[in-house]
Amino acid sequence: MHRAKHIARRILFRLISLFFVFPPLRWALLCGAPTVEENAYRLSALLVQSDLRRLWILDDDLGNARRVVEACAPAAYADKRTRFVRRTSLGGVLAFLLSRAVFYSHGVYGSPPSGPHRVHVNVWHGSGPKRIENPQFTTRISSDLLTTNSWAWGRPLAADIGMDLDRLVVVGNSRQDSLSDRDPDEVLPTLGLDPARPVALWLPTYRRTAGRGDVGWTDGVRLEDESLRAEVTDFSRRAVALGVQLIVKPHPMDSDRFELPGVRRLTTTDLLEAGVSLYQFIGCVDALVSDYSGVWLEFLGLDRPLLLFCPDLQAYKGSRGFNAPAFSDVAKELIVERAADAAHWLADIAEGLDTYASERATVVARLGLADGRNTSEAVLRSTAEFVVANKSRWGRIKLVGLNCYL
Repeated sequence: MHRAKHIARRILFRLISLFFVFPPLRWALLCGAPTVEENAYRLSALLVQSDLRRLWILDDDLGNARRVVEACAPAAYADKRTRFVRRTSLGGVLAFLLSRAVFYSHGVYGSPPSGPHRVHVNVWHGSGPKRIENPQFTTRISSDLLTTNSWAWGRPLAADIGMDLDRLVVVGNSRQDSLSDRDPDEVLPTLGLDPARPVALWLPTYRRTAGRGDVGWTDGVRLEDESLRAEVTDFSRRAVALGVQLIVKPHPMDSDRFELPGVRRLTTTDLLEAGVSLYQFIGCVDALVSDYSGVWLEFLGLDRPLLLFCPDLQAYKGSRGFNAPAFSDVAKELIVERAADAAHWLADIAEGLDTYASERATVVARLGLADGRNTSEAVLRSTAEFVVANKSRWGRIKLVGLNCYL
């Protein structure tokens, strides 16, 4: 059933894409998927420094989309050319069809080829260790470029979504710019956290979806499963006992609740109501705990303590699987499967120490990471270079600050 629906959508939007033979307007469109994805919306900060006539923000959750843009790109939010439109509306479809430049973080309207007059860029939402290919997803994404922050894991990402390697550009993720936006002494108190005590943010990959959208799946073992509950609880208790403020931020699609003793749970809505985007918050914490997500690759650029807590490593490997080079080879110095093995790392965090810097540097070298600075600019410059070589001049947008054209 899911396959038939995806094929029908693909055919429909391929037909709609015939419209792309007509010249576009001097418009740009950003679409975040999953909803309110910062990797797309952060680009708005630079796009409004141009002669475009309209900047469209396409999302199904317009309330939180406005909050994300207001937090990470306040000038774009205040700009009269910026418009927010629902993806499920006719206005959204028309904005997509008429825009010269489109940037999305997963796909939009079947992701048809852009034609000779438009440029479509897939900024994705992080190139991490887990396989992207999934039998639930039956379509391929036809963008002109695919951006990534890791050469090592960007290549299998391109293969899994059907992109040629010559369209892969290792320039970083635009949301990395948000990591240096905010002052922890200002942000943490607004969230009820003490800047004088160490803050460790736990960003676990979701193992089972919470039933949103057309598809759902389970990877590995849920962290709230009975077989892992003791290990997860032990980890959180060790952190709390040492005086570490352990904050868990579940993925919006995660079915797990993470209601653990002494652990603060923050949601996307909690952050946005405080006027803070996720990546701005990440930039304010002292340490990060993650696992199979791509977020820790971006955190490596901050050179702060990082731990990969993976109590279901073998089960996850056997279900979802990992990209090559293998996760357990690339990041072996940072991976722990048992809470007891994290004791030394947690003690260091509590004391304000960082004894694993050399191990992180080794991991960075294996991954072939992009520089991580001015990433939004790097994304737009690489797009402009592609446009000059491959696209017509119809509806082109001058990026005044960068002195180039989309």
